[in-house]
Amino acid sequence: NEPIAYIIGRTEFYSLELDITSDCLIPRPETELLVERAIDFLRGRAGRQSVCDLCTGCGCIAVSIAENFNDADITATDISEAALKVAEKNVQKYKLGDRIKLLCGDLFDPFIQHIEPARFDLIVCNPPYVSAADYKTLDKSVKDYEPKEALYGGEDGLDIYRRISERICEFLKPDSALMVEVGYGQGKSVKELLEGVRIFSEITIEKDFQNNDRIVIAKKF
Repeated sequence: NEPIAYIIGRTEFYSLELDITSDCLIPRPETELLVERAIDFLRGRAGRQSVCDLCTGCGCIAVSIAENFNDADITATDISEAALKVAEKNVQKYKLGDRIKLLCGDLFDPFIQHIEPARFDLIVCNPPYVSAADYKTLDKSVKDYEPKEALYGGEDGLDIYRRISERICEFLKPDSALMVEVGYGQGKSVKELLEGVRIFSEITIEKDFQNNDRIVIAKKF
C-alpha cells in the first residue's frame, strides 16, 4: 500500500517534477486549481507582488507559483523542519532560492516576532483539513504512510481555518486576497468563518472537476 511517490522519491505537480518523502503530504492534482487561481490573481496586478504560502509541505504551491509568475517574492512556512528540507530541495532544483524564502514555524508565527508584521498581496494555504470521522476511513495508502499532522484538521477539520481567521487581518495588504483549499463540503463553513472577520469584500467558493468544494477565495477591501 505504500504510495509510489514515496518509493521513487518524486512526484509530478503542475507539470513540475518535485522531490517528495514521507515527511510531506503527496501533492494532489486538485491542489493545482489553487495554484491556477493564485497565478491568475497575480497576473492581474501591477508591480512586484508579495506572496505567503502557509503549510507549504514539499513547497509544491510556492515553487509552482514562482515558476509561472516571475514578479513575486514568496515566503513559505511550515511547522515541520523535515518537510522544509524537502521544500528546500525543490526550491534549489528550480533555482528559486532568490525568490522563495522558507521559514519554520506554526502558520504566522515566523512573522509575529517583528514589530511591523509582514503584509502580503496574496496568502495561499492548503492546510490539514481531514475531520476525525473522515480520518478513520482514509485509505491505508494515506493513513499508514502520509504524515498525520499534514492531514488531520481537528474534530471537524476546521481547526487551521479558525486559526488563520483569527490572525489574517494582520498580514494582508489592502486589495489583497486569501486563497485556501478546503475539503468536500467544507466550503460553506470556511466562508462563514471568513465572513466573521469582516475585512473581505467578496468571498467565493469554487468547485473542482468532481463538483466538490475545493477552494475558497476571499478578496480584501
